[in-house]
Amino acid sequence: PFLFLTLGMFLFMIAIGMTASGVNYFFKYNLRAESSASLALLALLGTAVLFIPVFLLLANRTSKRLAFVLGMSTLAAVLAALYFVGERSVGLTIGLFVVGGIGMSSIYLCPWAMLPDTVEYSQWKLGIRREGILYGTYFFFNQFGSAVAGYLLGMGLHLAGYVANAEQSARSLAGIRLLMSLVPLFFIVAGIVLIGFYSITAERHRQMVQEIYGGDKQSG
Repeated sequence: PFLFLTLGMFLFMIAIGMTASGVNYFFKYNLRAESSASLALLALLGTAVLFIPVFLLLANRTSKRLAFVLGMSTLAAVLAALYFVGERSVGLTIGLFVVGGIGMSSIYLCPWAMLPDTVEYSQWKLGIRREGILYGTYFFFNQFGSAVAGYLLGMGLHLAGYVANAEQSARSLAGIRLLMSLVPLFFIVAGIVLIGFYSITAERHRQMVQEIYGGDKQSG
């Protein structure tokens, strides 16, 4: 479960990093509304923060994995919509970012609730409690995902023929649109597949805790 969660988050961080970094390019060159880029990011991140309680309720009513998958699936659908209709208007694009923020809200809650469960799974499976190495590895891949996102975006812009602060060709405009929508979409879909294999349910977690602590402690 730890590996599926960590690798899934690694892919999600690549996707979110590419989309967030591509916003300025998309608004400046494709929409010709550079001043609205900050509003789009505010719509994305602000909505994500506001909807954290919603995903907390959903995770408690269903499961952490299901809430996470639903959230990232929502973001994936928005990225697909951005590719096909994102260039129609600034208002429509910002509206899509609001919906995307609803889905992205799950990434601020669900993995942080799932990660401690993997520590207890490791203890239950191997008899060793290893918070340090598990949390350290998780944080490393989170940061590494953001670094990979920057590299892929830069390489993609280069291949598309992007020229800074100049009139962009049709090829470079198509490349910018692709790099902030369908390419991140690919990573999100791959991450969702991995998260789907995360196997720690609430019931299983309770059983693990009872076996580890001899029934003296109950699952949170």
